[in-house]
Amino acid sequence: MDGQNFQNEQNTTNESVQTTDNYQDYTANVTPVQAVVEQPKQTNALAIVSLVLGIISIVFGCCGSWIGILLAIGGIVCSVLSKKQGKTGLATAGLICSIVAIVIAIVVIILAVIGVAALAELEEMTYSYY
Repeated sequence: MDGQNFQNEQNTTNESVQTTDNYQDYTANVTPVQAVVEQPKQTNALAIVSLVLGIISIVFGCCGSWIGILLAIGGIVCSVLSKKQGKTGLATAGLICSIVAIVIAIVVIILAVIGVAALAELEEMTYSYY
């Protein structure tokens, strides 16, 4: 070891001895600090119902079912009620899914009506040849 390291070790021990001699207890007049614990935000049940109804209505809407439209309307109602209670992303997602489901269901129903009309016309054409 060189002399410099030895002197640094001596200085640290001398300083610690000096600070312990001048120590005063300042904690007697200190008031304890209350810990603030925040409650985790609870997810709104209506927002979850809205999202579930929106997803289910997309599935039924693709089949061209009126049930899909009814479920989507229920999803929109739940989403609007949930947004009145507080802004949540689940309610927004439920609203979007429900609107998409209504659009899909209406398009599928329109395509089905056009398809049935086309088949009826085709059937008339086939019977006219006989």
